[in-house]
Amino acid sequence: MKVELIPVIEIGYHNQGIESPDFSPYWEYPDDWQTYSDKCYSKAGFTDKFIPYSKGSGFYRPKDITDSNLIKVVEDHIGTFKDGETEENDLCPLFGGYVLKIENQDVLFPQCCSDLGDWIYWHSIVKDKKSVYYNGHPAPIVEFDSNSVTFYCKDDDEDFVPTTNERIVVDLKALEIAYDRLIVELKEFATRISGLSNKFSFKVVNDLIENILIFRNLELDIKTLEE
Repeated sequence: MKVELIPVIEIGYHNQGIESPDFSPYWEYPDDWQTYSDKCYSKAGFTDKFIPYSKGSGFYRPKDITDSNLIKVVEDHIGTFKDGETEENDLCPLFGGYVLKIENQDVLFPQCCSDLGDWIYWHSIVKDKKSVYYNGHPAPIVEFDSNSVTFYCKDDDEDFVPTTNERIVVDLKALEIAYDRLIVELKEFATRISGLSNKFSFKVVNDLIENILIFRNLELDIKTLEE
């Protein structure tokens, strides 16, 4: 089984006064929704064109985002901190999360309110065989057996977006390999953010900016999980 965990950043900017498409969901009209997003990005001040992970979704793989666009994403994400409205210790990671991909098919996307800090969720599943708090909602119910993990994606109050199978079975060994590769990609992204830090208009003092934007989890501490 080929399994991948793909990091993605959610980039919205749908508050630019541009009329949205009259039809939905986005995955049935990806070109229309991507065109709408591109117009919003341009009006918001982005200078480079975004390469979507999945058209119309608002998700973008970090390595596909130009430096210029990434700097603006970070600056806007940290906006309330720069304005003195948010304490540094309360800053959250970049919004988005991780796409679960099996046999070249995207089977589970990050859900509402998830962020890059959810790497800890996947760490706990593959390293400890247990499910912990997931920032996004709705969240799958997770069950384990000796060689696999099953995600039950059904919620009575919310639909999973995009629509996904209610039952997703993943080989644990393949998922662990995918997780290890994910961490390599996240560390490369962290190095990139560190290299851009002198171009940011703000400074943090209690932590590294790359740790805040990628590895911080306001609900869980990796050291606590490993005890």
